[in-house]
Amino acid sequence: MVEICTFLGRSGAQSEADCEACYSGSYCPSWAQISVDTLCPPGWFCPQGSVSGNQPGSQCPPGHACPHGSAEPTVCSAGSFQSSSGQSACDTCPPGFYCIEGSIFPSPCPTGSVGPSAGRTSLNDCSPCPAGSFCNSTGLTEPSGPCSPGHFCTLGSVEAAPVSQRYGDVCTTGHFCPQGSGSPQSCPAGSFLPEPGASSASHCKCCPAGKYCLSPGSSQPTGGDISQTSH
Repeated sequence: MVEICTFLGRSGAQSEADCEACYSGSYCPSWAQISVDTLCPPGWFCPQGSVSGNQPGSQCPPGHACPHGSAEPTVCSAGSFQSSSGQSACDTCPPGFYCIEGSIFPSPCPTGSVGPSAGRTSLNDCSPCPAGSFCNSTGLTEPSGPCSPGHFCTLGSVEAAPVSQRYGDVCTTGHFCPQGSGSPQSCPAGSFLPEPGASSASHCKCCPAGKYCLSPGSSQPTGGDISQTSH
């Protein structure tokens, strides 16, 4: 039989049935109590009729918190976690991680993303790796480093030198990509660049005599002398 602890706060009782069960969130450890004045201790919860503040099966479980006077465990809210039992409060989810409701352990933001601030509540709170950078491991608070020269990295890159990826590629012909490029930069009008993978404007070639390069980002010179083609 489960022992239900009681108290009696009035006179004139005629039987044990007149005693009241100890209130939820409190416990009644003594015989002949006339009031409830002992709140459940932090890290534990006390259902109605508790005889002890730390009775078996009433320690706060992981993923929950039990502050002073708890009648039942309180689930950790999104953005927090608790990995230990018997705790009175949940911990804030650290930077680089996210914590859904009831988390026992923080979940790391995946590769290709960062989590610079604490208290993130879902995977959607992890930010894509910024353009011009790469993020090649989980749980990052900042990018792993800049995109390599001769390549460009768009949002969410997981490598420094992407090739034909949705998050970046080798720098295209007619363009150059210094270290940390989020997109290719065009060679200026009057120049061209036939090879991919250029890392600076110095790789752009002057348009040769007898040719013209009207548009920025040209990969090849065009036609003959522009003055002749206009007649």
